[in-house]
Amino acid sequence: MKKLVYSVVALALLTGTSFADAEREKHFKRIDADKNGKITPTEHAEFWGRWFTQKDKNKDGALSFEEYDDSKVIRACDKNKDNKIDTAEHDAFRERQFKNFDANKDGHVTWEEFS
Repeated sequence: MKKLVYSVVALALLTGTSFADAEREKHFKRIDADKNGKITPTEHAEFWGRWFTQKDKNKDGALSFEEYDDSKVIRACDKNKDNKIDTAEHDAFRERQFKNFDANKDGHVTWEEFS
């Protein structure tokens, strides 16, 4: 019985990881606009700029909790503590994110670095 339970748990974990990896790969491919297997700072910034514009439903140049409900990201971005992310805060956050992904500091992010 224990072997069966361990097998089911292991299979569930593997399946979850595979699904997460597949979603992450789709995300990487959406950001990689020229489909060359590398994300440049420009591709990264343009992708997240479009994302920000789509989320900013009231077009005030800021994301509130109502527009974007990931409080962890809002708190990480919200440097002036007004409970919103303005474009400058968002851009700075995404720039730091890109630098963190670019492990070898060569100016682009590969799938290996992204994953």
